[in-house]
Amino acid sequence: MALPTFIIIGAVKSGTTSLYYYLSQHPEIQMSQMNWPRFFHVDGEEPDFNALAAKYGSRLKRESEERFKIMIPRWIPRNLKDYEALWDDEVEVKVRGEISPTYLYDAAIPWRIHKRLSNIKIIVVLRNPVVRAYSHYIMDVRNGFEEINDFTDALRNEPYEIDDFWWGKRHYIRHGFYIKPLKRFLKEFDNEQFKIFLYDDYKNSPNEMLQKIFHYLGVDPSFRVNMSMRYNVGLIPVNSFFSLLVRLRHPIKRFLLSVVPDRLLLPIRQRIILNQKLIEPESMTQEVRQKLMEIFREDILSLQDFLKRDLSSWLQ
Repeated sequence: MALPTFIIIGAVKSGTTSLYYYLSQHPEIQMSQMNWPRFFHVDGEEPDFNALAAKYGSRLKRESEERFKIMIPRWIPRNLKDYEALWDDEVEVKVRGEISPTYLYDAAIPWRIHKRLSNIKIIVVLRNPVVRAYSHYIMDVRNGFEEINDFTDALRNEPYEIDDFWWGKRHYIRHGFYIKPLKRFLKEFDNEQFKIFLYDDYKNSPNEMLQKIFHYLGVDPSFRVNMSMRYNVGLIPVNSFFSLLVRLRHPIKRFLLSVVPDRLLLPIRQRIILNQKLIEPESMTQEVRQKLMEIFREDILSLQDFLKRDLSSWLQ
């Protein structure tokens, strides 16, 4: 039976895609066959959408059901046997791991992981929530999940006070609050099982941070990773017809969804996304940056005390 000995739980847009490929290079580490397997979001269960409707209204229920199908597609492992199949137990390695950056935000995840893997090691990488929010927005635009072309308008349409469901639409603000989810995990796991890094460390000294991760996992810390390839970079598409078709509610898109089989839709969509012409996005305006800093200020200060690290740069 092959199950992970460590899991990286987040945060979204904190370099986790690159970490997946960099850790995969280490000869003593076996990463899951797919990045972001998301198993513990389901683990035999699915959300109670009727309960969400009773709490937030039917409109949010419909949106929630649609988004859940997008975020947890058919090929995501839904039982332990399929999850185990993501690793080859005939390969001799010291540790096995997976990375699902949305685990941090799901309130059910800590006890689900503890129930299955009580001795697991958990790693989390946290990023300045202001910068993370804009990076998340750029990613959603590129991947066709965001039809609003203005970041300010997208923030205005985010119900960020609602944190009952991690998969809902627009998590630019919601995914930037760290203290509450961190404390949920630390209720289930000992401090020794939990290691927190900052994206700042990864950006400034990537080799040093990887060595610390290797040391924590108990593998050779002297192994040097080839980091020449960049993953999930923050670029946006030029508004070509096909890029817009992926993103917007278009009559042609509705027609295609009604006639094209599901098994063909994903490859078509992925091909369009991969072949988009990408450009650098405009910088976030100072006005929006200041607004986000005020939203996150209390959480950043609490995190600063929690980590015993100076995070004043996140508020400048």
